[in-house]
Amino acid sequence: MVPLRKANHNRKRSRADRFESNFNRIATTLGFATGLAYVIGKWTKHPLTYFPWVLCVALIVAVSALGIKEFRRHKSYNFLFISGHHSEAEPFYNRLILEIMRIAVSKPGKPILITPFIASRERTGNATYHLSDAVRIQKLNRQFDGCFIVMGNPGEEKKAIPSVMSAFGSVVLVDVDIAINRPNNSPPFVGGNENLGGAIAGLMAAWYLDSQPEMTDPMVRILVGSENEWDMRRVLSFEEAFCQNSSFNRRHLSHFSKVLHYQQDVAFEYLVREWKEEASRSPDHLIRADLIFAANDDMALGAITAIEAVRGAGLSFLRAPRVLGYDGQPSMMRLIENNHESVLGTIDVNIMQIAEDALEVLLNVVQGSHDETGEARIYSEPSGVSHVIPQEVLDGFLDRATSQNHPSGVR
Repeated sequence: MVPLRKANHNRKRSRADRFESNFNRIATTLGFATGLAYVIGKWTKHPLTYFPWVLCVALIVAVSALGIKEFRRHKSYNFLFISGHHSEAEPFYNRLILEIMRIAVSKPGKPILITPFIASRERTGNATYHLSDAVRIQKLNRQFDGCFIVMGNPGEEKKAIPSVMSAFGSVVLVDVDIAINRPNNSPPFVGGNENLGGAIAGLMAAWYLDSQPEMTDPMVRILVGSENEWDMRRVLSFEEAFCQNSSFNRRHLSHFSKVLHYQQDVAFEYLVREWKEEASRSPDHLIRADLIFAANDDMALGAITAIEAVRGAGLSFLRAPRVLGYDGQPSMMRLIENNHESVLGTIDVNIMQIAEDALEVLLNVVQGSHDETGEARIYSEPSGVSHVIPQEVLDGFLDRATSQNHPSGVR
């Protein structure tokens, strides 16, 4: 994640800074006057000379009490944003932190400062990210009022939550990962529902393939980003919804990719290699890939460029493939707006709503207005975006996915 400057918040801090500066001048002047009165009193040994000293002490106590109260009223909140995600996911989480900072700047009242922090990684086969580094930093420097946490792996790093909570007085989990298998007394969760989003993607794929009269035996490829829990639920929900709502079965979903680490270039190289090998083995030298579901938009963009690359190399598809992504990244949205021929759509996880809810929850926790008797779980509703599927059809997919009770593990 690229370090983000705090310049946006300087404007809101100026009032508190001016007050602190003026308060320091007054306190310094009174302190000097007190010392001078004390020295004169000791030198002259006259009891009346002690009166200015007593008066100065009283003034210092009064100004200090008023000053501390006023400064606390105007000081800023300082929040830490801890991300345990791998570097490949940085574009998405840069969007999340930027949205939170944008909303924080526009909020009235106390200024809100947000500091991003990436937890370290250890490579043991797959990259594992440890939030313990953030805990150590917090214990050394208790300047933060609270923090947002984006878990790098909800299956493994849930063990880090108790230690993080012991270091932070106010914690909110903000994530697009799934809030399941959390330890007891977990902090509030704000994020998306992977199962519901995957189910909507499955409904979109089923509708598109069923609407193609020539699609008698389609081939659906699924690009897997990782073996972690959130990705598996996203893909499995897609598979279940697709099979329940189309005239096809799991046999058409048998082509799962290897783990592509959510990277556009890795997905591109993988598909180009796979398709060239398939074309060389096929008697008619045609590639079968009617629909590609990518577990994030970066891999979807890699699939789109791979389609263009193999066509540029003189290879052909049996039927023109369509790509369905996940996340609602701006680059994917632009392709949809431009009616790109290889794009079916994407799942918009509504990152702006996640950012707004997360900041509101953390402020409530810090201000003591959050109800801690129950674990707060706030979900943004994902939505399908497509230039191929009519909007009235897309609008009905959320209700259908919810009513069909696809396993969410959290609802």
